[in-house]
Amino acid sequence: MNEADEIGNYLLRFKMAAVANDAATMLAEALQKMDGLISDDQLIMESLKTQPHACSPKEKVVSLLEELKGLLEEIKDDAVECTIEISGSTIAFLTDWLHSPKVTSNRDLQKDEQQTMTSAEKHLLQISRLQDEKESLILQVSVLTDQVEAQGEKIRDLEFTKEELQIKLEEAEQFLESEIIKTTNLLNEKLQLVTEISSLKRAPHSTPQTESIGCKENQEALLAEKEMEIEMLKDHIEVLLDEQEIASRSHHSEGNI
Repeated sequence: MNEADEIGNYLLRFKMAAVANDAATMLAEALQKMDGLISDDQLIMESLKTQPHACSPKEKVVSLLEELKGLLEEIKDDAVECTIEISGSTIAFLTDWLHSPKVTSNRDLQKDEQQTMTSAEKHLLQISRLQDEKESLILQVSVLTDQVEAQGEKIRDLEFTKEELQIKLEEAEQFLESEIIKTTNLLNEKLQLVTEISSLKRAPHSTPQTESIGCKENQEALLAEKEMEIEMLKDHIEVLLDEQEIASRSHHSEGNI
């Protein structure tokens, strides 16, 4: 994997952490909205508790009948006999009404009331459900926050390691480049020496024999010295290349942790 791939992996990890951070932020905003809904429902419940109960005609009739029952029981228990005069039309209407299907017993009325959920009970259930959802979201936010923090620390460590390795790689490349330049210069000098030796071999009569032999020996010695320096530089360059390869592998393995 080259350096571009390594940088791409770091950017991918950074984007993943950013996505997780955005998710945690969205959940936190959802919690705030849910708190507002719960507060609104609680205010509605308080208003329902403090609001005066408005009697419907049906409830008023039941209340009057209960009051009538109490008064009749008082008259019945009174020692003084009392005659109550009621018109025939009223008696007929009350008799028909009491026997009509619209009038149910107290037991049936309680059953209907149990089956009918009041608005207050609905709000209580809604508040309970929202509170359960809020607790679930709080847990999710906590887990995501921990994951984001752990991922952020890991990314910071990887970025620091990446910077260190990048500096080492740049230094190694600069040193390697300088060594390559030295090797190139030595090769050029070697080529010049070989050319000079060849010239001396082609023109043995142009200079005295002793001087020609001495110059040739000096050139050959200098050539051998340059060849030795070239070999040493080649070995040094190979060592630098091996170190650079090891550093690159270490960079790759740490990036995959």
